Amino acid sequence: MEMGLGMVLRDDLGDFIVGRSLVLSGCYVVDVGEAYGVYEALSWIKHLGVHSVVIEMDAKLVFDALKGPTSSRSVFGNVITSCKIIFNR
Repeated sequence: MEMGLGMVLRDDLGDFIVGRSLVLSGCYVVDVGEAYGVYEALSWIKHLGVHSVVIEMDAKLVFDALKGPTSSRSVFGNVITSCKIIFNR
C-alpha cells in the first residue's frame, strides 16, 4: 500500500509559492498518516528556511494533539512528539 501527501507553501497574501507531493510506502492508520503529513511539512518548511508559518489542516485529532500535551507512547504519539520538536526549534 501507499500513502500520498501534498503540501503547499503560500505567502502572506495567500499566493502560491511552491508545492510538494510525496508517495510513501506503507499502510497507515488515517490519524498517523495525517500526523506524518504534518511532520513532513514541518521538515520541508525548516529545510526551506521559512520561520513564520500558519499551518492549515482538516485533521482535528492531529490539531488537538499538536496543541495539547503529548503523553501517548503510540506511533501517533511519537509522530506528534517529533512534530513538536521540529516546531520548537
